[in-house]
Amino acid sequence: MLAARLEPLATFPITNAGIALARAGRAREAIDFFKRAEMLGEATTILYDNMANAQRQAGMLEEAAASYRKSLAIRETDVALNNLGECLAALGKAEQARECFLSALKLRPSAPVYNNLALAELEMKNYSKAERWLRKALASGDRFRADQLFTLEYNMSRALAGQKRMGEASDHARKALQLADAGYGPPPDSAPIRELTAMVSGRGDSSTSSRQ
Repeated sequence: MLAARLEPLATFPITNAGIALARAGRAREAIDFFKRAEMLGEATTILYDNMANAQRQAGMLEEAAASYRKSLAIRETDVALNNLGECLAALGKAEQARECFLSALKLRPSAPVYNNLALAELEMKNYSKAERWLRKALASGDRFRADQLFTLEYNMSRALAGQKRMGEASDHARKALQLADAGYGPPPDSAPIRELTAMVSGRGDSSTSSRQ
């Protein structure tokens, strides 16, 4: 029994090595360390959250979603729920993603989760719901970086355009473009900037998306 109790502790250096590799951008090597720790008996939220993050970094979204679920089976946190939702959204599973974001909000409301909910609603063409979540994000009291404000203004323009409220959409598109011109958005030739420019000129749609 004593050996069984000590075994998880023996895996912590392996997990820590994996974390260091992931931070250095060596995601696939990190994943090997995390899997080794799991095979040796470690089953902690720290292990599974970091394994999932590395798997996302490596583009392994299905595997990342499975790892986040393992973490959530141990303990539910708003961070893991939000991250799982982002994975599911990237996999095109907007409805499942929305449920994760709603669960995350119950634990801790935050502007990034509101924005992610808005993106899920935009994906399902629920434009008025997307607008509601974005307004909650803006009213959350969170302090936003300029690039985050770009994201919110961009997504708000899409939500309003989807409701055919083109005057309001154009106003938010202009704000987003001003932030982009100041260096807080994507490159000038990117799809979001082209979309925003078209929206300001009255030719816009809401076909793309942006996460904080």
